[in-house]
Amino acid sequence: MNLVQSLIGLFVVFATSLTTPYIAPGSTIKSMPVSIATQSIIMPVIEDKVQKIDTTECSCVRTAIKYGLSIPLVDAKDLIPDSSPIIGGGILFYYPRTKTHHVGVITNIEDDHFEIIEGNFKPCELSKRKVSFDDPFIIGFIK
Repeated sequence: MNLVQSLIGLFVVFATSLTTPYIAPGSTIKSMPVSIATQSIIMPVIEDKVQKIDTTECSCVRTAIKYGLSIPLVDAKDLIPDSSPIIGGGILFYYPRTKTHHVGVITNIEDDHFEIIEGNFKPCELSKRKVSFDDPFIIGFIK
């Protein structure tokens, strides 16, 4: 008999004792309201595997590294522009309203915009977008 079967057996005995009273021979039974509370029992669940959650996309820097950018694992504000825009290079942003620094990876360069892949532009999501060459939030590029 395993642990779950034992707990179920105990529950059945306990529940039966609440709903089946002992009546002594010769006793008079009177009707009276009775409130019986039910109780939940939490059954243990044993799992032999733990699901690992990939939170790479919750960090723009981790995502940039995952997509080939050779940068240190630091906060985006600590990345220093050192390049001109190249495919496979990084594009650095600063958003003053939220005081947020951000990095994405350039996947293509068109006539008037960059195509980038990035993590955490929207919280914990991987996204692709087009960024105009004259985007006012671009602060530089990194190889």
